[in-house]
Amino acid sequence: MGSPGTGADFMEMGLDFDSEPFTEQEREKLLGWYRTEHGLEDLSLVSYMAFLIDHLPGPYKRMRQHAQATMADRDGVSLPLLAYVLFYIHSYTAIDFPKGVFYEIMSARHLGAPKQLVLDVLGYSYLSAGPRGMNAVSELSDAYLRDWADPPGLNPAGWPPGWGPDPDAFRAGIDYTTPDLTAEEIQRISAWHQHMHGVVPRHVELFGRLHPRAYKLQRIRYEKAAGTVMPAQLAPLLTLHLATLRLQPQIMRQSLHQARALGCRRHHVVQTIEAGQRQMMVHPLYLEQATDAIGDLLAGWDD
Repeated sequence: MGSPGTGADFMEMGLDFDSEPFTEQEREKLLGWYRTEHGLEDLSLVSYMAFLIDHLPGPYKRMRQHAQATMADRDGVSLPLLAYVLFYIHSYTAIDFPKGVFYEIMSARHLGAPKQLVLDVLGYSYLSAGPRGMNAVSELSDAYLRDWADPPGLNPAGWPPGWGPDPDAFRAGIDYTTPDLTAEEIQRISAWHQHMHGVVPRHVELFGRLHPRAYKLQRIRYEKAAGTVMPAQLAPLLTLHLATLRLQPQIMRQSLHQARALGCRRHHVVQTIEAGQRQMMVHPLYLEQATDAIGDLLAGWDD
């Protein structure tokens, strides 16, 4: 079992990208990888793989080549492989893809992730996924999670420098002991948003005034959602990845602000966006929407 910082060969299958058809050796090696890493020694979770290899080999090989290029570092800055797996656990939960959630949870475990890290990501996913997304998790992954016991001495490492759990990063300084929302707490929440997201969202004043108790309790849910093991820096990247899939420009922009405020590097953000684009939004016009949303912030980010 590896660690979040290892697994450089995880995606490397030795495919010949200059030739579209798969050789029999390439086919068997790749399907064997999927049976082990994304299956329970079969292809029941990824039946589409044999279809792609046999009928659409060129598009699949180009996707695989793109995926490996996305993960390459720039000037020594790169996300660990585990971050991508956690992106997909989060986004597949939100878009209701039970098989995808299950095989990415298995991949996280194979890479040495502790169980609590996966549970933290699932807890954060609940904010965006709701009951439908939790059904997507429980449908296939419940028994697997119940049977998951971390080996003794598991000590995962490999997050970028400065990354780590920081529950205080999400707290605006409101009083958890009472559901009553004060004017001072609204000001604190507003200041938190200004620092983290670069703007004070209109909802803070509006819902803080129209239904203060419900708004405060919603805020507390958010502040406690990152858990105890997940690096704080991962949270805005999870949101950014999902917003890229959903084509939500304002959420992309505010997530980028938060990622920068928490210490992410620009290439971390670029890799996150590319990972989201690679799965479902490959058309150039989709990438243009991302550029419209955050291009100025990326261009002006000198790290």
